[in-house]
Amino acid sequence: MTQLSGVKTGIYFTGEFVADLIPSTENPRQLNASLGGSSYFGAKAVARLAKDAARADIGSFFLGNISQDFFGQLCATDLEEAGVHLNYARKAPCISMLALVTFSETGNSFEFYGRQKPNMVEDLTLSDLPAQIGEEAQLYAFGSIIMNFSPSRQALEAYAHQKAEQGHLLCFDPNTRPSTVPDRQAYRDRLFSYAKIMSVMKASEEDLAWTFPKDSPQDVAQRFLDKGAQAFIVTLGKDGCLIGTRHGFSHLKTKDLGALPNTVGAGDNFNAGVLFSLARRGLVTPRHLQTLSQSDWSAIAADANQASCSHLLSQNKLGE
Repeated sequence: MTQLSGVKTGIYFTGEFVADLIPSTENPRQLNASLGGSSYFGAKAVARLAKDAARADIGSFFLGNISQDFFGQLCATDLEEAGVHLNYARKAPCISMLALVTFSETGNSFEFYGRQKPNMVEDLTLSDLPAQIGEEAQLYAFGSIIMNFSPSRQALEAYAHQKAEQGHLLCFDPNTRPSTVPDRQAYRDRLFSYAKIMSVMKASEEDLAWTFPKDSPQDVAQRFLDKGAQAFIVTLGKDGCLIGTRHGFSHLKTKDLGALPNTVGAGDNFNAGVLFSLARRGLVTPRHLQTLSQSDWSAIAADANQASCSHLLSQNKLGE
């Protein structure tokens, strides 16, 4: 496929957007709809970061299916207006996945709807993904709920292995949603298998607490590093993040944003910040990452944290 004019480095978000339905605080029977999903938030974030940095040579791309229903049309419009490239995306005759989002002091809860009919999250096949990519440098984001559903999981696993064998840089975030995980041990085993091909892995403290309830975040991160990941970052909410590499561990604090009613998309923007920070530094292959020091990784995590904070401030209308 022909490379886009001016774009030399592509950052590709694989798989999903979701229509989030959020109950009104005044009337819980009234639902406010907004678009979300890891790929949706992440792709928009990279496009924004590239625009703010005047880096037209770095392009944000959405790979996979976009449904042709109402939400799918909104998604395509939003992504294009944000500067996300859809030339590798496929319009599909399926429905969008809906997610009912509820908030509590212990975290956000998601219930997913539309799974009894073929939908764009579960119904992804390898043939839906582009066999050839035109950009010279390529960084890929994998993970989230799509990695729990068949046949999408098998398609993306095969695609990830192809891209790893071609020498491209891969990032993975499980974005764990317990309601989509029928077998916790099988889920753990799959996550560890990804460490062999993913250069950068990230998980929230909440993700790890559910998946590995008996282990500390640092112990879990070390296990993934031992299995092949070059960096494993654990986001700790208002306490910043823990950065694990072959050099050891460091803790990055974050500025206090106060109590935020809506934190959806924070982790996805963090991932986008990591990928964009790597891309703008020209760190676009696993080999490039081998040169990084612990302080380099801290700087990359700081960029990612800033991207996440900017998203939260905008989403909650708090202002800078």
